[in-house]
Amino acid sequence: MSVIEMIKCINKSDEETILIKATRNEENPPKEKHIEEIIYYYIEDVDSTRMTELICELIKKNNNKGWIEVQHLLIIILNIIKVDYKKELLKKIKKEHLQFGIFQLGLTEKDDLTRIFCKYIDSIIKLYERFDIIMEENTPLTPLCNEIDWRNAFNAFDIIIGLFNDLKQIHWKNVDLYLSKLTIYVIELLIKEMAIILIKLSYYIVCFFFCFYYFFNINYVIENIFNRL
Repeated sequence: MSVIEMIKCINKSDEETILIKATRNEENPPKEKHIEEIIYYYIEDVDSTRMTELICELIKKNNNKGWIEVQHLLIIILNIIKVDYKKELLKKIKKEHLQFGIFQLGLTEKDDLTRIFCKYIDSIIKLYERFDIIMEENTPLTPLCNEIDWRNAFNAFDIIIGLFNDLKQIHWKNVDLYLSKLTIYVIELLIKEMAIILIKLSYYIVCFFFCFYYFFNINYVIENIFNRL
Protein backbone atom coordinates (compact mmCIF):
# COMPACT_ATOMS: atom_id res chain seq x y z
CA MET A 1 0.00 0.00 0.00
CA SER A 2 1.34 3.43 -0.96
CA VAL A 3 1.83 6.18 1.60
CA ILE A 4 -0.99 8.23 0.07
CA GLU A 5 -3.34 5.21 0.30
CA MET A 6 -2.30 4.76 3.92
CA ILE A 7 -3.14 8.38 4.65
CA LYS A 8 -6.57 7.91 3.10
CA CYS A 9 -7.23 5.02 5.50
CA ILE A 10 -6.62 7.26 8.51
CA ASN A 11 -9.63 8.58 10.38
CA LYS A 12 -9.13 12.05 8.97
CA SER A 13 -9.09 15.14 11.12
CA ASP A 14 -9.29 18.58 9.52
CA GLU A 15 -5.51 18.81 9.55
CA GLU A 16 -5.07 15.43 7.85
CA THR A 17 -7.59 16.35 5.15
CA ILE A 18 -5.64 19.55 4.48
CA LEU A 19 -2.43 17.52 4.45
CA ILE A 20 -3.77 15.31 1.66
CA LYS A 21 -5.04 18.31 -0.33
CA ALA A 22 -1.75 20.12 0.10
CA THR A 23 0.29 17.23 -1.29
CA ARG A 24 -2.03 16.57 -4.21
CA ASN A 25 -0.33 17.41 -7.49
CA GLU A 26 -1.54 15.26 -10.39
CA GLU A 27 0.89 16.65 -12.97
CA ASN A 28 3.97 16.07 -10.82
CA PRO A 29 3.04 13.82 -7.87
CA PRO A 30 5.38 14.04 -4.86
CA LYS A 31 7.76 11.15 -4.21
CA GLU A 32 6.64 8.84 -1.45
CA LYS A 33 9.88 9.17 0.53
CA HIS A 34 9.26 12.91 0.83
CA ILE A 35 5.65 12.38 1.90
CA GLU A 36 6.87 9.84 4.47
CA GLU A 37 9.29 12.36 5.93
CA ILE A 38 6.62 15.04 6.06
CA ILE A 39 4.12 12.69 7.70
CA TYR A 40 6.71 11.58 10.25
CA TYR A 41 7.40 15.11 11.46
CA TYR A 42 3.70 15.95 11.26
CA ILE A 43 2.22 12.97 13.13
CA GLU A 44 4.98 11.19 15.06
CA ASP A 45 7.25 13.94 16.27
CA VAL A 46 6.13 17.53 15.83
CA ASP A 47 9.54 19.18 15.72
CA SER A 48 9.36 22.78 14.51
CA THR A 49 13.15 23.07 14.26
CA ARG A 50 13.43 20.05 11.98
CA MET A 51 10.44 21.21 9.95
CA THR A 52 12.10 24.58 9.46
CA GLU A 53 15.32 22.91 8.31
CA LEU A 54 13.33 20.70 5.97
CA ILE A 55 11.57 23.69 4.41
CA CYS A 56 14.85 25.49 3.86
CA GLU A 57 16.44 22.39 2.33
CA LEU A 58 13.56 22.22 -0.14
CA ILE A 59 13.80 25.93 -0.90
CA LYS A 60 17.47 25.49 -1.79
CA LYS A 61 16.63 22.55 -4.04
CA ASN A 62 13.69 24.30 -5.69
CA ASN A 63 15.45 24.24 -9.07
CA ASN A 64 15.31 20.43 -9.11
CA LYS A 65 12.14 19.85 -11.16
CA GLY A 66 12.00 16.15 -10.35
CA TRP A 67 11.63 16.75 -6.62
CA ILE A 68 8.51 17.64 -4.67
CA GLU A 69 8.01 21.39 -4.98
CA VAL A 70 8.75 23.44 -1.90
CA GLN A 71 5.31 25.00 -2.31
CA HIS A 72 3.52 21.87 -1.16
CA LEU A 73 5.64 21.38 1.94
CA LEU A 74 5.20 25.04 2.88
CA ILE A 75 1.44 24.70 2.66
CA ILE A 76 1.52 21.63 4.87
CA ILE A 77 3.60 23.37 7.51
CA LEU A 78 1.57 26.57 7.33
CA ASN A 79 -1.55 24.57 8.10
CA ILE A 80 -0.10 23.02 11.25
CA ILE A 81 -1.17 25.67 13.71
CA LYS A 82 0.05 23.69 16.73
CA VAL A 83 3.64 24.25 15.57
CA ASP A 84 4.93 27.70 16.44
CA TYR A 85 7.27 27.79 13.46
CA LYS A 86 6.87 31.35 12.23
CA LYS A 87 9.72 33.13 13.95
CA GLU A 88 12.09 30.22 13.37
CA LEU A 89 11.22 30.17 9.68
CA LEU A 90 11.61 33.93 9.34
CA LYS A 91 14.97 33.86 11.11
CA LYS A 92 16.17 31.04 8.85
CA ILE A 93 14.99 32.81 5.70
CA LYS A 94 16.64 36.06 6.77
CA LYS A 95 19.88 34.38 7.86
CA GLU A 96 20.39 32.36 4.70
CA HIS A 97 18.88 34.93 2.30
CA LEU A 98 16.54 32.27 0.94
CA GLN A 99 14.21 33.24 -1.87
CA PHE A 100 10.89 31.70 -2.77
CA GLY A 101 8.27 32.88 -5.20
CA ILE A 102 4.61 32.17 -5.69
CA PHE A 103 3.67 28.74 -4.38
CA GLN A 104 0.48 26.93 -5.34
CA LEU A 105 -2.30 26.20 -2.89
CA GLY A 106 -4.11 23.87 -5.24
CA LEU A 107 -7.48 25.13 -3.99
CA THR A 108 -8.55 27.63 -6.64
CA GLU A 109 -7.57 28.67 -10.14
CA LYS A 110 -6.34 32.15 -9.27
CA ASP A 111 -4.73 31.35 -5.91
CA ASP A 112 -5.11 34.89 -4.62
CA LEU A 113 -4.23 33.84 -1.09
CA THR A 114 -0.94 32.41 -2.32
CA ARG A 115 0.16 35.82 -3.57
CA ILE A 116 -1.04 37.50 -0.38
CA PHE A 117 0.78 35.10 1.92
CA CYS A 118 4.03 35.52 -0.03
CA LYS A 119 3.57 39.27 0.25
CA TYR A 120 2.84 38.91 3.96
CA ILE A 121 6.03 36.95 4.69
CA ASP A 122 8.10 39.40 2.65
CA SER A 123 6.48 42.44 4.30
CA ILE A 124 6.92 41.13 7.84
CA ILE A 125 10.61 40.38 7.25
CA LYS A 126 11.10 43.91 5.88
CA LEU A 127 9.08 45.28 8.79
CA TYR A 128 11.35 43.55 11.31
CA GLU A 129 14.42 44.82 9.48
CA ARG A 130 13.03 48.36 9.37
CA PHE A 131 12.61 48.38 13.14
CA ASP A 132 15.91 46.54 13.59
CA ILE A 133 14.06 43.83 15.50
CA ILE A 134 15.88 40.60 16.30
CA MET A 135 13.40 37.84 15.58
CA GLU A 136 13.07 36.58 19.13
CA GLU A 137 10.19 36.58 21.59
CA ASN A 138 9.62 39.72 23.65
CA THR A 139 12.07 41.84 21.67
CA PRO A 140 11.01 45.49 22.01
CA LEU A 141 10.81 47.94 19.14
CA THR A 142 13.59 50.47 18.91
CA PRO A 143 12.77 53.73 20.75
CA LEU A 144 10.71 56.20 18.76
CA CYS A 145 13.17 59.06 19.29
CA ASN A 146 12.98 60.92 16.00
CA GLU A 147 10.80 61.67 13.01
CA ILE A 148 12.18 58.76 10.97
CA ASP A 149 11.28 56.25 13.71
CA TRP A 150 7.72 57.56 13.85
CA ARG A 151 7.38 57.52 10.06
CA ASN A 152 8.57 53.90 9.98
CA ALA A 153 6.08 52.93 12.67
CA PHE A 154 3.15 54.38 10.75
CA ASN A 155 4.46 52.86 7.51
CA ALA A 156 4.20 49.51 9.27
CA PHE A 157 0.48 50.13 9.70
CA ASP A 158 0.21 50.93 5.99
CA ILE A 159 1.87 47.63 5.08
CA ILE A 160 -0.45 45.55 7.25
CA ILE A 161 -3.61 47.44 6.28
CA GLY A 162 -2.59 46.95 2.64
CA LEU A 163 -2.50 43.19 3.21
CA PHE A 164 -6.01 43.30 4.69
CA ASN A 165 -7.15 45.20 1.59
CA ASP A 166 -5.63 42.46 -0.58
CA LEU A 167 -7.59 39.85 1.36
CA LYS A 168 -10.81 41.78 0.70
CA GLN A 169 -10.19 41.50 -3.05
CA ILE A 170 -10.42 37.70 -3.02
CA HIS A 171 -13.52 36.50 -4.85
CA TRP A 172 -16.23 35.48 -2.41
CA LYS A 173 -17.06 32.45 -4.53
CA ASN A 174 -13.78 30.85 -3.38
CA VAL A 175 -15.44 29.33 -0.32
CA ASP A 176 -12.68 26.74 0.21
CA LEU A 177 -10.16 29.55 0.39
CA TYR A 178 -12.03 31.47 3.09
CA LEU A 179 -12.75 28.36 5.14
CA SER A 180 -9.20 27.03 4.98
CA LYS A 181 -7.09 27.18 8.12
CA LEU A 182 -4.40 28.94 6.13
CA THR A 183 -6.69 31.92 5.50
CA ILE A 184 -7.65 32.07 9.17
CA TYR A 185 -4.01 31.76 10.17
CA VAL A 186 -2.92 34.61 7.89
CA ILE A 187 -5.62 36.87 9.33
CA GLU A 188 -4.65 35.90 12.89
CA LEU A 189 -1.02 36.75 12.17
CA LEU A 190 -1.93 40.10 10.61
CA ILE A 191 -4.10 41.04 13.59
CA LYS A 192 -1.37 39.94 15.99
CA GLU A 193 1.32 41.99 14.22
CA MET A 194 -0.95 45.05 14.09
CA ALA A 195 -1.82 44.68 17.78
CA ILE A 196 1.87 44.49 18.74
CA ILE A 197 2.67 47.68 16.82
CA LEU A 198 -0.42 49.42 18.22
CA ILE A 199 0.52 48.51 21.80
CA LYS A 200 4.08 49.76 21.28
CA LEU A 201 2.89 53.01 19.73
CA SER A 202 0.29 53.50 22.46
CA TYR A 203 2.98 53.08 25.10
CA TYR A 204 5.16 55.78 23.57
CA ILE A 205 2.22 58.12 22.99
CA VAL A 206 1.06 57.75 26.62
CA CYS A 207 4.62 58.35 27.86
CA PHE A 208 4.86 61.45 25.70
CA PHE A 209 1.62 62.96 27.00
CA PHE A 210 2.51 62.06 30.58
CA CYS A 211 5.88 63.85 30.25
CA PHE A 212 4.15 66.78 28.54
CA TYR A 213 1.55 67.00 31.33
CA TYR A 214 4.19 66.60 34.06
CA PHE A 215 6.41 69.30 32.53
CA PHE A 216 3.62 71.90 32.42
CA ASN A 217 2.45 71.01 35.93
CA ILE A 218 5.97 71.45 37.29
CA ASN A 219 6.19 74.84 35.59
CA TYR A 220 2.83 75.81 37.10
CA VAL A 221 3.97 74.76 40.61
CA ILE A 222 7.27 76.65 40.29
CA GLU A 223 5.47 79.73 39.02
CA ASN A 224 3.08 79.65 42.02
CA ILE A 225 5.98 79.31 44.44
CA PHE A 226 7.73 82.34 42.96
CA ASN A 227 4.49 84.33 43.01
CA ARG A 228 4.04 83.63 46.71
CA LEU A 229 7.58 84.72 47.43
